[in-house]
Amino acid sequence: MPFNCFAYGSNMFTQKMRRAAPSAQPRTIASLPGHVLRFNKHSQDDGSGKGNIASTGNPDDVVWGMIFEIGDENRSALDRLRGRLHPDHR
Repeated sequence: MPFNCFAYGSNMFTQKMRRAAPSAQPRTIASLPGHVLRFNKHSQDDGSGKGNIASTGNPDDVVWGMIFEIGDENRSALDRLRGRLHPDHR
């Protein structure tokens, strides 16, 4: 059964998302109120900056992203490669 995934940052790029989850289909633009995007992590692979979403509780803060529908057959691969991009866990 397919699940929805909120992607943000560079993961909104459909071709990049499909490298991790070939079944990914973009569905709609979405927002996550009360959160901010921070670049406060480093990649263990190449040392580049990595973004993550942090809750602020402030309704004026918002992170914009994309909802992808992804086939369940890609769930494990997506979890391993991307560290859970906020999938909707049914």
